[in-house]
Amino acid sequence: MNVGMVCYASVGGSGVVATELAHALAGRGHQVHLISSDPPFRWRNGVAGLTFNPVEVPPSPLFR
Repeated sequence: MNVGMVCYASVGGSGVVATELAHALAGRGHQVHLISSDPPFRWRNGVAGLTFNPVEVPPSPLFR
């Protein structure tokens, strides 16, 4: 299965949950693309089936 996951890269919160779920799914043989502005806190390189896709987040007063 191909899976795309979007998260806010930070210590804790969605970054940790998304990264751990992505690693678990990739470990089961799925192709997972993690989409975020920066690599999440628990990101590990070299995991088969797991790809990090960086995106640019436009500035917003909500994220100050």
